[in-house]
Amino acid sequence: MKPSRKAQAWSLLGVTVTALIFRFFRVPFSISSEEGLIMAGVLSVIGLYILARRIYGWQIAGIAAFLAAISHWHVQISRSGSEEIWLVLIITFVFYFVWEGLRTNHLTDYIWAGVLTAAGLYNYENFYFIIPVLIIIFLSYWSFLKADFSHSKYDHSRHVLLKGFSVLLLTGIIISLPLLFSIWMNRFEILNTGGASSVFSQPQILYSFYDRFAATFSQFWFSDRPLLPWPIGIFFAIGLIKEVTHLFKRKHGHLSVAHVFMVSSLFILLIPNFISMHAVSTAMVIPFVMMFSARGIWWLINNVSKWQYMTTEGPAAETLHFNARLALAALLIAFTVVEYYWLFGPLI
Repeated sequence: MKPSRKAQAWSLLGVTVTALIFRFFRVPFSISSEEGLIMAGVLSVIGLYILARRIYGWQIAGIAAFLAAISHWHVQISRSGSEEIWLVLIITFVFYFVWEGLRTNHLTDYIWAGVLTAAGLYNYENFYFIIPVLIIIFLSYWSFLKADFSHSKYDHSRHVLLKGFSVLLLTGIIISLPLLFSIWMNRFEILNTGGASSVFSQPQILYSFYDRFAATFSQFWFSDRPLLPWPIGIFFAIGLIKEVTHLFKRKHGHLSVAHVFMVSSLFILLIPNFISMHAVSTAMVIPFVMMFSARGIWWLINNVSKWQYMTTEGPAAETLHFNARLALAALLIAFTVVEYYWLFGPLI
């Protein structure tokens, strides 16, 4: 096995074991719905790893999955018996199969993405916000093909892309037909109920929207018990800023598909929180928050490694400098202690 393959295998094993420990610690084992939800949480951590590996590589994937494995936000959803954990699991694998479909052009990947999208629509009323994200991925990838491929290759790739997303759409619609029929029959009641509890029913719409926008993002950093401990919250902010910055660089004459996907996913999936006057779950954005945080951590560690090689006048290396590895290990251990304390109390 190649060294990188070994590192990937060990990192995946490590985050899986960590996820199991944090989710089953002090939980009496028995076959029940609660244990099923906890295992769904573990599977969502594994899903986050393979999704992030497709987008950023195994190093950031390992960090992102580890952050999810120890996150009190993710762990509490898993251990509390909340059905929201299915949202995290489903949305992670929907996007994984979409990325696999783009990479391999296999229609089975698009079929699975359609099946899981329909499952999410049945499971959670705001899951339909995933649809504009899928459309944005389709359009940004189309733009990428048009900018980087020759005419003949572009025509073929465009045909494959259209076929794949058509299969995804048809699969999702067919499975969702009973749900769509029910929504159509109760459309007036749904519109009246939803409109009464949204910012659009308020006398000052823009102020209400701004207030909900600020309240949503304050949950990550500034609430009494934020969703992210402040050290991880700082790296989340760094990763988000870097992602938005890279989004508009347009190095190859078009927007990066990965950056468009990441930024649009975070903001679009938070729209229910921005427009609703009531508290709405933020569980759908957990995978993206963890990947942004991992991006921020990797930016720091990668720069530490480069600085170490420059100060020692050593040759550039593809692997991290030893001191950078120590810094990364120290950070992850510190995060683990903080999250453990928030979940279970003092270590001693």
